[in-house]
Amino acid sequence: MGSTRAAATGSKDDNILLVGATGGTGGSVLDGLLASGISSASLHVLSRNPTGKGAQALATRGVHVVTGDLDDEASVREAMKGMRAVYCHATSKDAAKADPIGDIRAEKLARAAKDAGIEHIVYNSSGGRGANTKISQVDQKHHIEDIFVESGIPTTNLQAVLFMEEFWKVTTRPAIQKGTFPFSMPADKPLQLLAVKDMGRAAGTALLKPEEYAGKSLELAGDELTPRQLCEEFSLAQGGSPVKQLSLPRFLFWFLNKDLFRIIKFLAETGYSAEIDDCRARFPGMLTFREFLKLTDWGNSKRTYEGGFRY
Repeated sequence: MGSTRAAATGSKDDNILLVGATGGTGGSVLDGLLASGISSASLHVLSRNPTGKGAQALATRGVHVVTGDLDDEASVREAMKGMRAVYCHATSKDAAKADPIGDIRAEKLARAAKDAGIEHIVYNSSGGRGANTKISQVDQKHHIEDIFVESGIPTTNLQAVLFMEEFWKVTTRPAIQKGTFPFSMPADKPLQLLAVKDMGRAAGTALLKPEEYAGKSLELAGDELTPRQLCEEFSLAQGGSPVKQLSLPRFLFWFLNKDLFRIIKFLAETGYSAEIDDCRARFPGMLTFREFLKLTDWGNSKRTYEGGFRY
């Protein structure tokens, strides 16, 4: 098992079920999984709407789309037939705070996986474990880690730092393209970053090498820059037009969204602690932030995250 398996054979034992991968970053996850050496023929994407835009975009790239809904445990059990492993990208949508349904879905997924004889789960979790962040989304990710581990299935928890894609969202990118980087943390505080594609790359490597990664938790980052350095990178990607940081008083965010306030506080005062050199050695090809901006054509204002973000 593991690295001795030839994923390209497409044999039954190499089948992998992808959960929560049809959203906005699903294509980027798939980019990374394929870059790790996994064959598209071995990948099966769980979707409640197989004819939907997200599922079909993945299907055109050679993966199998299977019908299943995390709220319908029977459908998940059916989808797991013939699967060796599961990659879980998410159990609920991104939101301003954790959605309790995410925990319930994780419990259903773990039960179904256990009964189906799944050999390995790889989970897209969050960094900051043990840092007492009090951020509901982060705490939920860590709770779901525990749900998978307690199922008895060998689990790899890949704990992501801040995704580079966050800067592409409508709440951030338009202002940056106009020359203002709204980010409330010290200009010289290092910030660790990760491309979603590299989450997929790491997940693929772990899935191909369960003997090395099953049972492990690993905080993932591909680059580290201060807000001042980020402004320089944005400026370079935008043809040299200057970009300046706007750091609003942190307390203002307490009244807007308490979890957002806690995220800013965590990044400004503590931050993530991934060993970047180790990550880059384990997963060759991880993107620097400069490479990410270039590959995503950051300076092209016609491209939008909502319109179908892709590398």
